[in-house]
Amino acid sequence: MPKFQPGTSGNPDGRPVGVGRAAALRRSLERKGRKVLTVVVEAALKGDLQACRLVLDRVCPPLRPIDQPVHVPDIDVGADQGAQVRLVLSAAVAGGITPAQAADLLTAAAQGARVLEALEFERRIARLEDHAGLLSQPAQAAPAVPAPTNGHERDRY
Repeated sequence: MPKFQPGTSGNPDGRPVGVGRAAALRRSLERKGRKVLTVVVEAALKGDLQACRLVLDRVCPPLRPIDQPVHVPDIDVGADQGAQVRLVLSAAVAGGITPAQAADLLTAAAQGARVLEALEFERRIARLEDHAGLLSQPAQAAPAVPAPTNGHERDRY
């Protein structure tokens, strides 16, 4: 008779918390962490560039840009896109917004233009189909391409 029934876990509660290599490493660092930190800082002070990088990355992480609200004077969201692009670029050149903010705004405008184009295509196709009366007719299946019966016929395609 098997020790465990098929489909039944031998350990339904899973692995206990705090066991395994990662947990052992954490416990070791808890005991020796201050000493490790002291050694790394001393190596950094002696000129070890890798130790310097490790210490500085933990003490002073790299700065990341923070999004801020942007005001572009005289911009009209409903205006043509050429006018919007000119206003955004003018604001960037004048220092009213950063180049990164201008790039983000222009990317958003381009994505908006693609959405508007897709909506316009849908509207135009619907008008054409209505005009042609295609919606009332069932769709016709494309003729099937005959499958080759031997290796020689396959070469024709």
